[in-house]
Amino acid sequence: GIDPRPLLKKANLTLHQIEDTNLRFSVSNQIKFLNLAADALDDDLFGFHLAHPPDLREFGFLYYVAASSEILGDAFQRLARYASIANEGIALKYIGGKHCGIAYRYIGVSRHQDRHQIEFFTTILIRLCRALTGARLVPTHIKLAHRRDGRCSEMTEFFGSEIEFGAPIDEILFAPAGQDMPIVSA
Repeated sequence: GIDPRPLLKKANLTLHQIEDTNLRFSVSNQIKFLNLAADALDDDLFGFHLAHPPDLREFGFLYYVAASSEILGDAFQRLARYASIANEGIALKYIGGKHCGIAYRYIGVSRHQDRHQIEFFTTILIRLCRALTGARLVPTHIKLAHRRDGRCSEMTEFFGSEIEFGAPIDEILFAPAGQDMPIVSA
């Protein structure tokens, strides 16, 4: 019920850019728009909420790169390899060994400005892991660099574990057996 055009203008974006899925725009403008939209909607968990409705296949080749893997560890490695093609502002790193998962960092963008986009990304990644394995995987650790006041019970309930805010890194880790979880849906 809110006209997005004034918010888009403040974020140096246009409605045409948003509607044309072939156009790319800067990560900093994306972050600014999400922050403005969250404020306008009075939704402190806007990025988290935004990550629930989309069909994961709408993420195109990133979904299919992960879904074409045989086990979750391979899916993480492929996502880490190909994610920068879809978004040049984020770099993923596969973590294997004692725990398995993904660490991510921003490139050329100040991380402290973002909360909603990284929470969107984290939620989508958990949804993807669960969809690919057919299991309600629960991370052993979720670390996010931004700070939040108090606990986020809605996010904790969805993820199944507490989130460490103000961490030195953004990452999602699963128990070592997680990397060997077979991919069951493609």
